[in-house]
Amino acid sequence: MSKNRAFWLIAYALFLVLVGATIPTSLYPTYQNRYGFSAGVLTIVFALCVVAALSSLIFEGSIGPGRRPSVLSTLGLVAMGSAVFVLAQGVGWLFVARVLQGLGAGVTIGAEVAPSSRFI
Repeated sequence: MSKNRAFWLIAYALFLVLVGATIPTSLYPTYQNRYGFSAGVLTIVFALCVVAALSSLIFEGSIGPGRRPSVLSTLGLVAMGSAVFVLAQGVGWLFVARVLQGLGAGVTIGAEVAPSSRFI
């Protein structure tokens, strides 16, 4: 694959993951009204994504399988997180969805943004 094509493929994957992890944020007031949880629980939902992303950034670099498998697994994690948001039946589901999306975002940032002499 040419460097130019690989660059745009990585940029597109990064865009998909980061937008996919951000879009549900606008639905939180709806989830809050629907499931009746407090502002403190909403804060925990937000914080779980950050903690998961930070954890994956710390640990993925040392044990990661490489860029290509990382990018593919990332797309799967974020897709699963989005599916959990769609199927959510309570606040616990939101916790799971945010952890999946946080892990996916962290792995994406670690694998795709790290300097390298070659792309995928």
